[in-house]
Amino acid sequence: MAKLKHIIKQLSLSDYESIHESLIESNADKSAYLLRSMREKQLSDSKIMSELDVNTNAYYTLRSRLNQKIEEYLLQQMENPRTDLLKKVANINEIIFTKKRAISIATLKKLEKELLDYDLSNELTIVYKTLKKLHLNTPEHFHYSQLYNKHVAYMLAVDKAEDLLAEYFKKFGEYSLSGDETDKFGLNLMATEMDNVCNLYNSHRLYVYQNCLSIFHRLFIEDGEKANDGKEPIEDILENIEKIFDNYYLDSIYFHLKLVFEYLRLEYYNHYKVFRKAEKYFEEVNEQTSSLLSNYGLYT
Repeated sequence: MAKLKHIIKQLSLSDYESIHESLIESNADKSAYLLRSMREKQLSDSKIMSELDVNTNAYYTLRSRLNQKIEEYLLQQMENPRTDLLKKVANINEIIFTKKRAISIATLKKLEKELLDYDLSNELTIVYKTLKKLHLNTPEHFHYSQLYNKHVAYMLAVDKAEDLLAEYFKKFGEYSLSGDETDKFGLNLMATEMDNVCNLYNSHRLYVYQNCLSIFHRLFIEDGEKANDGKEPIEDILENIEKIFDNYYLDSIYFHLKLVFEYLRLEYYNHYKVFRKAEKYFEEVNEQTSSLLSNYGLYT
């Protein structure tokens, strides 16, 4: 019960009210009562069973169904064009076994364009692997083999960048506590490695990951921008990333990373004492401090 109660208490007010309303509309009154009891009251299991007039087995079944309803609702809230693309990729085998070859190829090429636009490397490897098989007896087999190999390498680069980002901030936590020069040297090595990985490909996703680390590193380890270091100015980077987020506003990762870059803007303007601009981002970040601290450990 503790796990279910914890989930229910973590629901936002709007999610809680939507789930409660849907249970009432579907005549699941006992589930609605159980939801409300766990959210708003401090009742024991035996007290809830007594009020619902159910035995132990029926009560556990009721809890299980409520948990399932909550999971289904939360999954529905995740629906977006990116989720739709993932569903299409999951149905590739259904397409190639039920459609004519020409239709299958046309469908996969359309899917390829959509995946390239969203920079979804993992899913692209599946598409190219399938196109490679469908062109086994044609000259295009080599072309799709090359694309497959290229995107496997790119997928590994994205995975490496994500791992480096998480490892960097873990190491920064250690450095902030120890002040050890060895830890600082490790941070410099990670920043260089991130640049090397991300510079291999022209990718907006790698650009975002690279500069999430780079901006933080330049502000907190290198103590600001250096006039002759040849690097892109931080303010230009922030503007470019804002454009990427605007272009791919339905990308769920970018949607949540907006908060991280608002925090980086705040730190950037604080660093250079541009307090009028910093004030704007302080208000935006301050409202979501709890979320930033609890859910963004891989990016801050």
